[in-house]
Amino acid sequence: MGTMNFSPAAESAAIKQVTAPAAATSNAAPATEQKEPQTNPTSRRRAPSAPIWSALTVARRMFNNLPSALQNTETKRMCLKEAAERTYGDPKRASYDIKNEARKLTNLMDFGEYCRKNGLKGENVAEHVVFEGKTVMRRVMEYGVESVLGTKIQMFAEPLTDGKEKSAESEANAE
Repeated sequence: MGTMNFSPAAESAAIKQVTAPAAATSNAAPATEQKEPQTNPTSRRRAPSAPIWSALTVARRMFNNLPSALQNTETKRMCLKEAAERTYGDPKRASYDIKNEARKLTNLMDFGEYCRKNGLKGENVAEHVVFEGKTVMRRVMEYGVESVLGTKIQMFAEPLTDGKEKSAESEANAE
C-alpha cells in the first residue's frame, strides 16, 4: 500500500475530530472533583460539641480580637453574653453550663488549694479557665493550675458569670 501524505493542519483536525466525541462522553471532572474522600475504616467522625463549647469558642474569638487594652473581665462578659445569645437564645443557660463545667475544676483539691494560697476564689478562677476552652481546662485538670496558667491566674479574680442567674430551664427542673 502507498503512504498517504496529509498536511499537518489536516492531520491535526482529524485527531481533534476523533478525540472530541470521546472527551464529550467521558465523565472527566476537574481534578478537584475527582478526589474521593479518604476514609479509613478506623477513622471516626467527631462527636458534635456541646453548645457551651461552641458559644465559648465564639466568645473567645471575639475577646481575643479586641485590642489588649480593652481585654478585661467586663468585655469578656459582654463577648460571652453575645455568643450565648447566638448559640442558646438564653444567656442564663450558658451561665449555668459554665458553672457546671467549672464545678469539675473546683472539685479538685489541688485547684482549690492553689487558688486559696493565692488569695483567689476557686469558683471565679474555674469560670475563667472554662472560658479559655476545653484544652486549657483538660491541661489544668491534668497538670495543675500553676504549670498551665502561671501568673495569668491573677487576672481571674472577678467572677465571669453572675451567681444569681438561673435559666428558665434550670428553674423548671428544680420544681
